[in-house]
Amino acid sequence: MKEFFQHDNYINPNIRFIRNEYIVEYDMKEAGFSIIKEFNLLPISDIQRLQLMDNKKRHIEIGKMERKDKTISTNKLIHLREIRKQFIFDNDISEHEVISIKKDALLVRKYCDKCSYGDNIYFRNKNTYTSYMRLTDVKPAIELYYGSNKLDVKGISDDKLIYHQHGMLAFFNGLFKFLEESNDNKLYKYYNTFIDNYKNLQLNIDAYRQFDSISMLNKGDGLFELNSPTIDDVDISYNLMKILIPITKYII
Repeated sequence: MKEFFQHDNYINPNIRFIRNEYIVEYDMKEAGFSIIKEFNLLPISDIQRLQLMDNKKRHIEIGKMERKDKTISTNKLIHLREIRKQFIFDNDISEHEVISIKKDALLVRKYCDKCSYGDNIYFRNKNTYTSYMRLTDVKPAIELYYGSNKLDVKGISDDKLIYHQHGMLAFFNGLFKFLEESNDNKLYKYYNTFIDNYKNLQLNIDAYRQFDSISMLNKGDGLFELNSPTIDDVDISYNLMKILIPITKYII
């Protein structure tokens, strides 16, 4: 019984690391409005009016309608779960092949043929990756998806990720590159050099920013932000103990 499909937000607890294997993110295109159209959750006149709007304006307008009538969002969720279940069963996706579920998106270890439902619902291939790593010591867990020199992070918002561009994001981009090349000597050298530089405070200060949903610096007695912080002000242990040391099991 594929009970995992019932979860709106699911991370497979048995998958922590994947290397050089195709991972596909299937995303229901315009999920909310597509479900409204397919199951006639609004009067046809409202659907036609919404159809003429751009995506942003339509999203805002649907939100207003849902606040006035709670049954709209309730019915949307019911149908979303039904369609997601059907997608999983139609494509014979096993639990082993599901990495995660994010409401109307699924990240799976296979390509799927059955992607269209009715006249309005379509699961598009939004992204294709070739490696995956879950940072289990960070709470909530951070998921890293890598492919074609592109790194996507789930668990940290985009407005926080910008602070990590010259720190942990740069490190993981390089790490995945060497992991996929399967050149152990280059991989070990890259990892060990970064660790040495990290411990010796030789990196950009943003490398010491906690790589989590908060993404702040740590002074040891609490999180903080400074206009002009110096490394001497920062407790560097968080990323070291919760991320950099634990991932050695994927490198050695």
